[in-house]
Amino acid sequence: NMAYKKAISEIITEAAQFEDDKDRVEFLRKYDVAPLRLVLQYAFDSRVRWLLPEGEIKYKPNNEYPDLHGMLYSRARTLYLFVEGKAPVMTVEKRVKMWQELLETVLPGDAEFLERVRNKEVWKTVNKKIVNRAFPGLIK
Repeated sequence: NMAYKKAISEIITEAAQFEDDKDRVEFLRKYDVAPLRLVLQYAFDSRVRWLLPEGEIKYKPNNEYPDLHGMLYSRARTLYLFVEGKAPVMTVEKRVKMWQELLETVLPGDAEFLERVRNKEVWKTVNKKIVNRAFPGLIK
């Protein structure tokens, strides 16, 4: 079904459930698209410094629209707005507001996932090593 796209958070969650590293790597490769790579880079690259306050940022999960599985694919390219060295200058309040808007336009599972990425809370089973095996050279 072309209309249904696996959400980025679903891809990572499913990859995490495989017993074997090799299977995790193959599964990630099966879904290899630029937005997935981008999100994984923001999750694991130690050079990524978030320009958002630590801890919880309140937002209203988007439960109104069921068909948001693909939304993060198009919104992933805006993640640079929230990291040091790439983002334009703006107030913390404005940046937090933009982050809330991003979280409120994507699938709730993707929003939770982005919050985990921002707080560097990532999966034990989908880690830097696995991502670098799937996509060599992606993460420094």
